[in-house]
Order: sequence, then C-alpha cells, then structure tokens
Amino acid sequence: MFLYQLFFLLTVAIPLGVILGITFNLAIIPTDIISFSLSNIGFNEVAFICSCLFVAITTCISLHFPVKIAMARTIVEAKGMYYPPKKQSHKGLKGTSLWSMANKNIFRDKRRAFLVIVSLFLALTTFISINTLVYSRNDKDFVNAHMPDDFILENQTGSGEEEQPKQVFTNDMINQILSQPEIKDINKISFTPMVIKYEHQKYYHYLEKYYQKYMRISTGEGEENIKKDPNQFYGFVIGIGKDDFKKIQEKIPSKVNEADFYAGKIGILNTDIDKTSEFVNKVLHYDVYGKNLNVAIAAVTNQSLSDKAGIVPNIYLYEDVVKELGIPYIYEKIRLNFNSENARDINEQIKTVVNKDNRIGIVSKLDIRDEMKTSIKEILILSNALVTLFAAIAIINFVNVITAGIVERNREFTILESIGMTRKQIRKMVTFESLIYLILSVSVTLIIGIPVSYTHLRA
Repeated sequence: MFLYQLFFLLTVAIPLGVILGITFNLAIIPTDIISFSLSNIGFNEVAFICSCLFVAITTCISLHFPVKIAMARTIVEAKGMYYPPKKQSHKGLKGTSLWSMANKNIFRDKRRAFLVIVSLFLALTTFISINTLVYSRNDKDFVNAHMPDDFILENQTGSGEEEQPKQVFTNDMINQILSQPEIKDINKISFTPMVIKYEHQKYYHYLEKYYQKYMRISTGEGEENIKKDPNQFYGFVIGIGKDDFKKIQEKIPSKVNEADFYAGKIGILNTDIDKTSEFVNKVLHYDVYGKNLNVAIAAVTNQSLSDKAGIVPNIYLYEDVVKELGIPYIYEKIRLNFNSENARDINEQIKTVVNKDNRIGIVSKLDIRDEMKTSIKEILILSNALVTLFAAIAIINFVNVITAGIVERNREFTILESIGMTRKQIRKMVTFESLIYLILSVSVTLIIGIPVSYTHLRA
C-alpha cells in the first residue's frame, strides 16, 4: 500500500506537476517578465532537472522512515478503534466516501499540513525564481542594454577642482584607431564651455526650476550670485556626429530639419528640467572664449550624451560646425563599435594604443561581460545556498508530518482491513489523498507562486 502510494507520486503526481510547472514557467512568467524589459527567457535544463530531483528525493526520503514504522505495527496495537462494517463499494465505512475520508486524513493536523505546504512552496518558488532571474539576464543582453557601444575612451582630465581639461586625443591617435580593420564606426563627443548673458525676463522661470531641482538656495539668491559673477550662468556646446543626431531624432516628438542642423543653422537644447519648451524656436546668444555666437533652438531633448553640465542647458551642434566656428574644443569621449561582437584582438590592440596615456579611461564591453559572468556565478552560489536551506527545512517538516501521520494511520489501516475494508478501497483512499496533495500544490502554485515570482523578478 505504501509502495503503491510512492509509485503513484513518482509516476503520476510529480510528472503532472512538472508538466504544469513547465507550462507556466515558459508561457505565463516569461510574458510578465518581458513587460519589464527582461529578454531571452527560456527553458533552463539545469533548473528543470534540479527541481525534478528535489521533488523526487524529498518524496523518497520522507516516505522511507514512516513506511518502516508502519510495517512494524500489529493489529493488537490498533485496538480501541472501531468502525462498523458497510457494504463494499466506492463508499468507505459508515457510508462516508473515500474522497471525504482522504480529505479528513490530510487535514487531521492542519498546522503541520500547512507548514509542509508552505515550506515546500517556498523552497521550490525560491529556486525557480532565482534561477530564472539569473539565467534570463545573461551577461550579453544585460551589458548590451546598458552599454550600446563596444568600446569607449574617456578624457579624464579636468576632474579636479583646479585642473583644467586638456586635449588628450590627438589626430595621430584617432587615425591609428581608425586604421584598425575591425572598426565599424567611431563617434566623437566634444565640448566647449559657453556663457550666456542672463536676462531676468527670459531665464527666470528656467532658473527657478533649476534651483528647485538641484540647489538649496532660493532663486533670488541665485540671481544675485549670477549678477555678481555672470560667468556662473554657463553651459557647454557639445559637438556630436551624424549617428548621435539620428538617435536624438528618434526620441524627440518634433523632428529637426537634418540639413539645417548639419549646416549649423539650428541646434538642439539638452536638459532634464521639465517644461523648457519656451526655448524652442528662439535664438540664444552665447559667448565662447570671447566670441559672440547665436543659435536657433529647434528642439529640446533629455538624452544626455555628455557628462558636462552647468546651470545653462547644453547645446548640441554638429561636430563639423563646431570646427568651422574656429573655437577651441576638447574631445570628451570617443565611442567605438566593432564589426564582430567578440573582437578581442582589436579590443586589446586599442588598449595598447591608449594605455600609454593614463589620462584616458577605458570602458570595454567585452571586459564588462567577463566581469558579469563571474558575478553571475557568485550570485548562483549564494542563491543556491539559500535554496538549499529552504529545501532542508522543507524536507525536515515533510518527514516530520508524514512520520507522525503514518503512525496514527497505521492503526487505522489495520483495523479498517480487519473489519472488512478491502485493500482496493484503501488503495483508492490513498490515491485520493495523493490527488488532494497534487491539487493543493498546483492551486498554491497558480494562486500564489506566479504572483510571488512576478513580484520577485520585477523587484
């Protein structure tokens, strides 16, 4: 009888639960994950096999010791229990259905049954959630989402309070980089400081919103400081290439005339201050190294391509226009993309070119991916240690409740069989108990497991 229950659990209940788990893991959970920008969610063989082994081993371990106890009981030990015989049918004793008897057997000790269900639920849900999260956010997709370029060179001068930024990217260095055959494209970002003459009527509302967001002084106090030192009302002219201009075009509501931008007739204002549309279609007068210049603002974007910032919003101009203006400019960063995603050779060659100058910072997508792989392995070790702890608690609780229950039910089975209940009816009752456990497990997974997994992954 106990072997029959074990056989049923291993051949019917567990496989059915695994099939339902796979269905929801591959259909419902990935759909929810996609809604918050996680991609490439798929079936992970390691997580699946470990889940199956955990359930199978838990079942075998929990039933081994209770079966030994049950087999050691005799009819004499079951004395004191009496159930009047009834017609042998699909009904149990006293006309009670076998399904009802099975249901009562399961919930005789509600507290222990609850603890077992909760502990198993926590162990399996934690295991699936952690492994799904870690394996779905693979290093390639994660890095691509946060770093679209393959290689970035950064000008690190001017970081100190008294240090002035300097040009570290020479023409020879740039030409040497471009000579590499695997270079697909190169995007240069330059900057030039500018000062705008402050006008109360024109800039007060912008200045008020700026101080509310970034500063702890009043707008009036800020105005007084600017009047004392007009150079405080400064920003930067940012030179960008065609690729960056096209990326900005995709994200602004009103399209900018491409020919006018390349000709230097218009510029794009960059700020994250809300409601700055009052600058659109207006001409800004600014001073660059004593040279008075004018630019018509065609649009406003919050897409920042430069780390430089002042009180005045930055102005994006085409890089060739900046050169033609004859004003000094400094390259802030150079972004490179390769023809191959795994171009490790070109990656190392560029490092060799620029490593001679410690004023140049290097950010490599391949290096970040390598670091990411190491981090994922460490996270897996820690997460699986946590899951192992949950599993140990679950197994202990499961063994405890099954052991205590089987001791009590062994007497019941013995007396039921001695007063006329057939083995077939007992097997049916045990089968119904297994079905109830299966239904409860699936129900808890559907009602609680999926929302918990969704909340965990979204967080």
